[in-house]
Amino acid sequence: MLKHRQISNTILDEINTGKLAQGERLPGEQDLAIKFEVSYMTMRQAITNLVADGVVLRIKGKGTFVVDQKRDRPSKKQTVGFLFPGELQRMDPYYFPDVLSGFNDVVEKHGSHVNLIAYDSQGSFPRLESVASIACLLFEQPSLGVIESLRDSGIPVVAVNRYRGRRTIPSVWIDDAEGIGYAVDYLVSMGHERINFVPGPAENLDAADRLRGFRSAVKKHGLRYSAEVGSGFTEASGYRAFQTILSNSNRPTAVVCASDITAMGAMKAAMDAGLRIPDDISFVGFGNFSVAEYVMPSLTTVKQDRVELGRKAAEAVLSLARGEAIQDHRVAIEVIKRDSVVTLKCKA
Repeated sequence: MLKHRQISNTILDEINTGKLAQGERLPGEQDLAIKFEVSYMTMRQAITNLVADGVVLRIKGKGTFVVDQKRDRPSKKQTVGFLFPGELQRMDPYYFPDVLSGFNDVVEKHGSHVNLIAYDSQGSFPRLESVASIACLLFEQPSLGVIESLRDSGIPVVAVNRYRGRRTIPSVWIDDAEGIGYAVDYLVSMGHERINFVPGPAENLDAADRLRGFRSAVKKHGLRYSAEVGSGFTEASGYRAFQTILSNSNRPTAVVCASDITAMGAMKAAMDAGLRIPDDISFVGFGNFSVAEYVMPSLTTVKQDRVELGRKAAEAVLSLARGEAIQDHRVAIEVIKRDSVVTLKCKA
């Protein structure tokens, strides 16, 4: 039995034997985690199990209480699903937790329960428990098959990230192509004309949109000395890409990276080569991850509001569960200007 379920059963036994009285406030989840010698997330899932079973009740700003069977026992909670690639949490510690946080906040506020379901690299996932509707996070090509099979089976589903297939599937998404376009627009406004781009992995759907956005911006501004160098979303891939950039005779004045993490690796390669940032070369990342503000110099980046993406996905999936029709929703995006970009001096 999973650890969080064991803990749920232990607390349930304490309730059934009267050790925890009806209406009694439970200790905080952090205190309970210490008591049971488990992580906070394991403890939170254990309490979430009990909330879903109608045994305890979370009241915002007050705490979690044992349900008074005569007064406030809630009806069985409606369950909505959140389908995501199983490897994503390991690969990206910044993106998925923020999306899930926003999703959970809205679902819990509306008195529903989230069933997290992972799918593998082939698009396979466990048999679904009873869910009213599902949000499916699109990541790589297999995820398109996942969401289409859900749609074809008659389960109400919304895509988290833009769906471009042949089915009629609503999407909640961030316009990655537009975001990279904004980054290039900003650099051009600062006097940069020689701009390189470090794309993300070719198989990643968001990375493909960002690459498309860079190519469109290059065409829009007529940038003759642009180049696409390397690929990846890691520090190492950014470092290697900038080493390649250094070997080119026509070095750029600015580099746009498809991820803040890639940009940090590229910036280290630049500093290791003795270049000053931004005096010798400027950098723009993508994502506005928490670390971007604290690197030296702080990283100019495209803000990707992942928490809002999760919130809007939750609102959409709850509407679907109620049988309501929904429209696509695009989350706003903007450039966050920091210290890694310099204005080029006008030519005499």
